[in-house]
Amino acid sequence: MKMNTPWKGTPFDSSYRNSMFRILIPTFFAGFASLGLLFVNFSRIISDIYQSKLFLSVEAAAGMAGILTGVDILAKLGISPLTGYLSDKFGRRKLIVTGMSLGIIASLTFLWAYLFDFEIAIVSFLWAGTIFLGLEKGQTNTSITIASGDTGEEYNQIGRSEAAWDVALIAGMISGVAIATLLDLNYYQQIFLSIFIFIAAAIFSFFLTKETLQPLGPNIEVKKTKINDYKDILKEKNFIPLFIFAFAVEAQESGMVFYLLPLMFEQTTTLSSNTVTIIVFLPAMLSLAIFFIPAGILSDKYGRKRMALFGMGISIILMVLLSFTGAFPIEIQIPIIVSILITLGFFVCLYRMPLMSSLTDLTNRQSRGIAYGILRGFREFGGAVAPFILGAFLILGFNFYNVILIMALITGICFALNVFLFRETVRMMAN
Repeated sequence: MKMNTPWKGTPFDSSYRNSMFRILIPTFFAGFASLGLLFVNFSRIISDIYQSKLFLSVEAAAGMAGILTGVDILAKLGISPLTGYLSDKFGRRKLIVTGMSLGIIASLTFLWAYLFDFEIAIVSFLWAGTIFLGLEKGQTNTSITIASGDTGEEYNQIGRSEAAWDVALIAGMISGVAIATLLDLNYYQQIFLSIFIFIAAAIFSFFLTKETLQPLGPNIEVKKTKINDYKDILKEKNFIPLFIFAFAVEAQESGMVFYLLPLMFEQTTTLSSNTVTIIVFLPAMLSLAIFFIPAGILSDKYGRKRMALFGMGISIILMVLLSFTGAFPIEIQIPIIVSILITLGFFVCLYRMPLMSSLTDLTNRQSRGIAYGILRGFREFGGAVAPFILGAFLILGFNFYNVILIMALITGICFALNVFLFRETVRMMAN
């Protein structure tokens, strides 16, 4: 059955555009520094330092990169629910500015890891930088997502608004990758540049972003929804299904695209770091940036469940195809992988977008923060566990292509469960 939402606002209303602009500009800068300069290269920065300064083998350094990737996402897992709670209590804007400040600390800490020659200092700074980077991403992304959801609810543009901030984040990431690639910046220079970008992001957030938390007062009526406080979250029938979707989507992004594929190319070919970035990240991220908004519109129109399951099902098939690319020589393998990653981006969008939109359907502005925070914590759990699992299989001797097949199997289990468990949340009205 086709589903329609009674739009009161349109994406062309000046007030809607202005409200989203104040959210999207800081989001772009956060994506530029946090993802484009730091996280895109994260596993390779860690591996490079462990090999060049601590003299570990290639395999051991790759394993440590996987472990620290998991630590980074565990930090996001821990901070996300707390950020959601605090954003309901103190507002979204303060949490966004604080998140940018954590990014400045993370960049400085990674810089010190390159500057020091003492083994204990290097390891300490690597772990500290990893934790601070995870805290930054968890706090910044959670608070910005909540603000986008508030704005989407106000203008009846839920799917579109939440897709727009994701597009701004990915656009920032792509810009960071492009600048680093065009200027041929090494890891040290990219970390140094990220400090100034985080400072700009913090300034923009402080002066530009407006508070979206609805103030309470005697004449203000709070809309009653299915989730009105944290106790309702545990009672919600979609609690477990949303956890499953969140686990799968972040495991695929953080585990495969950000961790596994870059290391696979660097360890099995003679390609340079910048070439690997062009092959892996740019196709995947460009695809996400292009398809987030269409995916949000489709989930508003045809329902969260239908689009999510469709996207997840096709992504499983694409991952299986990806696992067989090792049978081809590298000159044939590269265009096949690029084509698969571009296609994969669209279908990942289809089952990533309904996650937050489902919670916006179920919450009001006084309960949205804690609900979003807990769901983002679920996502980070998937992102944390996947690199640990994939890194462990690599250490045990499995090749990269077999590990991709394992990733497809994990996603397949999540798909099978949610065919039966997930319930539609989009608000439906008869034509």
